[in-house]
Amino acid sequence: MALQACLDMADTAARTTATAVVMCRSSRLSASGIPKDLQTKVEDLPFDKDKLFSRKTDKVLHIRKDSRDTLHTLGI
Repeated sequence: MALQACLDMADTAARTTATAVVMCRSSRLSASGIPKDLQTKVEDLPFDKDKLFSRKTDKVLHIRKDSRDTLHTLGI
């Protein structure tokens, strides 16, 4: 019985931590000014320990941003 209680507490703690990480990540994306359609694509991209996103993901985001800026400059 005590073992099950410990397992339940550990499960709850893990779920709470995962929820906090998702909420923090979502908050950062919302505050970043990135368009909503891009935010939904970015939400599930991989990240590494030190940064929100891995290097590969950063490249993808910069390419998308540069493309968007170019289109905006051209008035498209």
